[in-house]
Amino acid sequence: VEANHVQRLARAIWNHAAKQEPPLVESNPWANFRPNPESPRESWVTHQQLPALLQAFDGLANQDHADLFRVCLFTGARSGNVMAMRWADIDLSRGTWSIPGSRHKNARPVMLGLSAQVVEVLERRKPQNAGEWVFPADTVSGHVTNARRSWDELRAAFAKALDLPSTDLRIHDLRHTLASWLVSAGTSLAMVGKALGHASLQSTARYAHLAPASVHEAVAGVTAAMTARPNTIKEQE
Repeated sequence: VEANHVQRLARAIWNHAAKQEPPLVESNPWANFRPNPESPRESWVTHQQLPALLQAFDGLANQDHADLFRVCLFTGARSGNVMAMRWADIDLSRGTWSIPGSRHKNARPVMLGLSAQVVEVLERRKPQNAGEWVFPADTVSGHVTNARRSWDELRAAFAKALDLPSTDLRIHDLRHTLASWLVSAGTSLAMVGKALGHASLQSTARYAHLAPASVHEAVAGVTAAMTARPNTIKEQE
């Protein structure tokens, strides 16, 4: 996957150079590279594992980062959006969070609903932060931009609680976790897509196999209903 990223970036750089006047390069040596096969990475926290994750949140030395991870999990939002969360975009009375298009991956504004768990975190943090950012930090941007050290600490505690030598859980897997739980609970893919701010159902389709009813079962149920008609016209009347 990383090699494919490098190839795409290099190809774009050479293409840009070739379009200059005069061209900076005569040809693109990356044009004929075939990408390596990629398998989608699907990882999320299961029902059995979640207590260990929540316990790891509580045990973090940096509870500001723990709150950040909690919001990532309970909103399904991308970590970059949560790190740059602004009080001006939050309406606690309505339980909503408006992500401007300029800050969203799909370049369009997204409105996310906030669960009681998220509202509790935000209400607890609000008195402490009168500034612009929900997760302020001493950075150029003014907000948290890197929580890797805390995430490594969390992963170690999470693995220990599960009696595992290690875990490759990523912050982005918190987003996958909310989506997986929603689909497993019977939430439609369309609703899951809205909850995650997906631009199309194609992005949400990766979770379809987690739905409680398989396609075969769904078709069988519908066809049974279609053929369950009265034996006679008199019975129908």
